[in-house]
Amino acid sequence: MKKISIITLISILALTSSFFGKDSKEYGVFIGREKNKVLRLKNYNVLVVDAQYLSKKNIQCLRKNNNKKVYSYLNVGSVENFRPYYSQFKSITLGKYENWPEERWVDVSKKKWQKFILKKGKALKKKNIDGLFIDNADVYYNYKKKKIYKGLTVILKSLKAEKMDIIINGGDAYVLKAIRNNHPLKYIDGINQETFFSKINFKRKKFLKQNPKTTAYYKTYCRKAKRAGLSVYLIEYTKNKALIRQISKFCRAKGYRYYISSSVELN
Repeated sequence: MKKISIITLISILALTSSFFGKDSKEYGVFIGREKNKVLRLKNYNVLVVDAQYLSKKNIQCLRKNNNKKVYSYLNVGSVENFRPYYSQFKSITLGKYENWPEERWVDVSKKKWQKFILKKGKALKKKNIDGLFIDNADVYYNYKKKKIYKGLTVILKSLKAEKMDIIINGGDAYVLKAIRNNHPLKYIDGINQETFFSKINFKRKKFLKQNPKTTAYYKTYCRKAKRAGLSVYLIEYTKNKALIRQISKFCRAKGYRYYISSSVELN
């Protein structure tokens, strides 16, 4: 067998690095980033943005930037007062959203909300996104009623019928019940869990380490989700290098994708 020269080996390694993309990043979530900065994002395997503020051409630009899959944020369980449609649904809101004063929980059992969300999902699909990053399924945790569970299920199944991937952010109470009720769980593709290892102190505006009991609960939850065939993603908020190393090591061992943000606004 011929020996490979050092120069040849270096050339092969350089080509391999270039082929796979040495700057490739597994997962990034930038739902609060300004449009002009979003359009400069590159080399993500899974990229989450708020495509409600982007055009089909913008999504095409993100693909040209070597972003493999592009998902859009979609809030299905609450409504923010800065959205242009807030006044249409204020009457069916259920209550205040803790730590987010501009937001209120929505009664997802209402047909007009379900139709509205499906319409938004279809509009996003036309922009050529790969899937949806569904936020605030925690409405079921806060209002644990049969009609809320059923309403969420109607919304998620209708969105999945549009042939998009569905990742649920949070919503563990809903997801665990859905896993128990549906084997296999065909209308959800993955879950995202925030603050698994980290914690946000909103009053002091600081990032802290999550308490061990909560982390243990999330470990069990994510294990059950993976066992049910769901992909698992984490978002952590920290600047602590030791904690970042711990998160990275854990996720690599478990096969979870993760994103670490230094901003609670994910910008």
